[in-house]
Amino acid sequence: RRCVCRKGWALRNCSQECAGGALSPCSGHGQCDDGETGTGACTCAAGWVGGACDLPCPRGESGAVCSSNGLCLANATCECWSDRVGGFRAGPTCAACQTGWLGAQCTHPCPLWAGQAEPCAGHGTCQL
Repeated sequence: RRCVCRKGWALRNCSQECAGGALSPCSGHGQCDDGETGTGACTCAAGWVGGACDLPCPRGESGAVCSSNGLCLANATCECWSDRVGGFRAGPTCAACQTGWLGAQCTHPCPLWAGQAEPCAGHGTCQL
């Protein structure tokens, strides 16, 4: 004899409810590892994080997660790219360039002259 768990329940004895609840496993934004061999853990769909897939990732104006310029972390914040390949990105959705970088891909450095802590000595704007 064995238990056959209802949807949203896991473990051999069906005692583990899926994160987000059995009625809405993974808050409707992921796949629950349910059934008698499952753990009740969620695998979140793209753009969702959290144990119950209940935290939406920040999206830019285009609708892309972190404006396609960074990674969505477990706390639903963006970690923006910061290299010459992905660009030097900033902001809550990684849509802006870091200070000192410009261009469509944020890969062009602004000039810094000896002794300056910021581009244009803080008295101008850097342009391509």
